[in-house]
Amino acid sequence: MGWKNWHDQAQKISQVETKESQIDTEIGMLSPQSGGRRKQIKMQIYEALNSTQKLHLPDRDTEADIQAQLFAKLRKDGFNVKVGVTWAISRKNSGCQFDLVIFKDKMASVIIEVKSPFEGPQTNLDESHQGLKYRSFGLPVVLFWDMKDYSALKEFLNNSETKEISEPKHGEEAVKNPEYLKRLHRALDIASMSAYDLGLAELEHDLEQKRDFIKGLMI
Repeated sequence: MGWKNWHDQAQKISQVETKESQIDTEIGMLSPQSGGRRKQIKMQIYEALNSTQKLHLPDRDTEADIQAQLFAKLRKDGFNVKVGVTWAISRKNSGCQFDLVIFKDKMASVIIEVKSPFEGPQTNLDESHQGLKYRSFGLPVVLFWDMKDYSALKEFLNNSETKEISEPKHGEEAVKNPEYLKRLHRALDIASMSAYDLGLAELEHDLEQKRDFIKGLMI
């Protein structure tokens, strides 16, 4: 780029920055609450650059749409809900980031995984690494994708403190069931992968041994 072109480009950038600075300082509006004084707005507004690209309205709700609507409804109904709660065991392991978490008495009580209306019906947390990882926190995990189900979710959350979670029966009858053994083998396999991700080598080894034992029963 020649010196003249560089100089012209620098001038254009400077003019844009000046306009943005003016917008930033002058955007404060007179409000009745401020007694007629100009209210300082702490945000930045950047002028649009010339472009031929167009953004069109999506023809269906996205996962972010559902998450935003659900968060707003839960907050309105008095639930202590947080978005994007993260948990990591170390810098080496990425850990988890939950879409929504309900807290009671400063402790997590329910994890909510949000999907789009298209993806939700196709998701099964019983058969995914993510699902086993989330459930390993010892909390109920809700898979949610349709705001029409909000009333049912609200009822569940209101009763979640006393709700008893039934455990699968482990006995001779269950062990003789090939389908049960298949599901158990799959669950142990996913759990061992979760332990690996979290850097829990001893737990990973223990789960792998149990998985291989179940595999032997399947033969």
